[in-house]
Amino acid sequence: VYKRQDPSKLESIFGEIRNGGNYSKFCGRFPIKGIRDLTTGYDSLQSDQKAILPISSSTHMITFYFENGTATLRGSGTEPKLKYYVELFGSDLDKIRSELDELVSSIIKQFLQPEKFGLDPPPLD
Repeated sequence: VYKRQDPSKLESIFGEIRNGGNYSKFCGRFPIKGIRDLTTGYDSLQSDQKAILPISSSTHMITFYFENGTATLRGSGTEPKLKYYVELFGSDLDKIRSELDELVSSIIKQFLQPEKFGLDPPPLD
């Protein structure tokens, strides 16, 4: 969870991620297999490229599909926060943990860009 003080930052962050409909094909070294954007109604995994789930142009939510998992980025509806959820699956727990750490780092660096957008990092545990 990254805190944002200025609501326009969220628009800028998601605007860059959408890149005029030219979404990234990779996140770091991880190939992106599909994208569902519930703000615009786009879903690359559907034959008509339209999301099946309900869309809302007033909130930002994008899900990226990878070979063995997903990552969802969304703005909080109640707090000035940008949230992300990442999950991977596999049988080798050590490998999955390592890949998960790498993927989360790539998402933060490539998509959230905390330095560029002045996002406050989450507190350390």
